[in-house]
Amino acid sequence: MRRITLGLATLVATMAVAGVAVAATTTTVTEDDLGVTWGFVTESGAGGDGAIVHGPDEPPIGTGSAEFAVSDPADGLALSGAVFDGAVALADVDAWSYGTYRQTGGDAEAISLQLNIDYDATDTEDGWQGRLAFEPYYAAAVETGVWQTWDVLTQRGWWATGSPGNSECPIDDPCTWDEVVGAFPDAVIRAEQALDGAPALVNFKAGSGWSDFVGNVDGFTVTVAGETTEVNFQLTATVATDKDACKDGGWQTLVDEDGDGFRNQGECVSTVASEGKSGGQGEAKGRGKNR
Repeated sequence: MRRITLGLATLVATMAVAGVAVAATTTTVTEDDLGVTWGFVTESGAGGDGAIVHGPDEPPIGTGSAEFAVSDPADGLALSGAVFDGAVALADVDAWSYGTYRQTGGDAEAISLQLNIDYDATDTEDGWQGRLAFEPYYAAAVETGVWQTWDVLTQRGWWATGSPGNSECPIDDPCTWDEVVGAFPDAVIRAEQALDGAPALVNFKAGSGWSDFVGNVDGFTVTVAGETTEVNFQLTATVATDKDACKDGGWQTLVDEDGDGFRNQGECVSTVASEGKSGGQGEAKGRGKNR
């Protein structure tokens, strides 16, 4: 798995230059977009490993997903992305869902959705107020080896990491979205303060306190004031033509001649052997283009 992590300030600055804007469309995020409009960010410890990969199984949108691997309890890894071009009022969010897949990990471990939050956009307090986090395990049992879709506007699972949110929605007594909005009617997903015009970020996070976790996220869909944005994590595919290229995790970045990803290294090697391929890795497939 290719590790791509960077500092939050660097990511925010790059996004601002990119001129990201909200659009009622499907945005395809490929490995080429990491460090531009999205990026894996080390939040604690060594962070972990992150990549855009094929699969696993059948993701909610397309054939790929964003994959997280966290091995030590001290590690925390986030994937942060520019979805909004400025602060967004929580009250303006009409629908919101995303999908997770756990390959390995503890019973309560699933990639969370986290928002940098300002609990009252009408006051003069613009300091850091923590995050509002949705933890899937509060909403339903987390399963291993299947994709699960979380409707974060109807399922209970929101808790606050900082004040004043944690007085209403502490980690041991999470809220529904409506309860958060009811308690903080002027709350917004905050725009980053590093630069004027910088985007508001959406964060997916694995860890900390987790061991030997591998999981994926895809199918992020949000509707704000009637406009829907759908995010599809999709690997730009290369056809496997060399058995050696399948090894050391390389199978995760390769596809067969039909454009399908592999379930494991053995399937990649056997497919190359059965097709009688040799030599280089072959042509790149252009399935990662923005639509």
